[in-house]
Amino acid sequence: RFGRRSQYSAWREHGIPTPRVDTFGSTAHLRRLASEFGRPFLLRADHGHSQRDIRLVRDDGDLDTLTEGADDLRGVIIEFIDTRQGYIDTDPRSLFARYYHKRRIHVLGDTVRTNHIYFSLDPIVGLVTSTFHFRRPHVRELSEPLPYLRQFFRWKRYSRLMECVREDYEHWERASEHEEIMIRATRALGLTFSAIDYSTLADGSVVLWEANPYPGGATNSPMPRLRRSSRRAEGIFDSLGEALLELVDRPGDG
Repeated sequence: RFGRRSQYSAWREHGIPTPRVDTFGSTAHLRRLASEFGRPFLLRADHGHSQRDIRLVRDDGDLDTLTEGADDLRGVIIEFIDTRQGYIDTDPRSLFARYYHKRRIHVLGDTVRTNHIYFSLDPIVGLVTSTFHFRRPHVRELSEPLPYLRQFFRWKRYSRLMECVREDYEHWERASEHEEIMIRATRALGLTFSAIDYSTLADGSVVLWEANPYPGGATNSPMPRLRRSSRRAEGIFDSLGEALLELVDRPGDG
């Protein structure tokens, strides 16, 4: 049920804006699909929700490197949508023109609750690639300080970091947005609960990337003090708890 191709089919059938997805069962099949998708595009497994398995194919050279010596590649090919482009055209100094971004929102029944926004210079936006991720150095790295210091000062670009934090926190404080489309997207998959990853485009429309059938991202939070993660998690679970009680108490259910 939660394969990317099946989500895409269900969402497109119900008019949910989402990138085109297709499955491939061999390297030859992938190359045929690649000629239809154009460049760039994304490759990943059909199941699973980690960003680690995603590959961005920017050009034919990337595709040749990826497929060299491999005849039995399997997975899905996904249309690439540059979330920055509209902002670059209309508001080039904005945070959303500078970074790629991905939002998360929780849906339970008729309740919709915002969670977070991650920003990244990497087109594949996730926890590890986000501006909020800072890897602490291993003790051995302290004897070679230059790589560590470069990373430290990248992280210490304080004004940009705080701009990301403010936008992220405002997203959480908003509590809800795009309710109709998020509820419809969840029901299209036959679910009562989902955690939806999506982005907002410059014209105010949204593109939905995937629905996760578990509440990830509410507790596993980078920079927990700066982003006030404890308060955020309490707010999210309070909202979902109230929504669950409403579902349990609804006449005729269960």
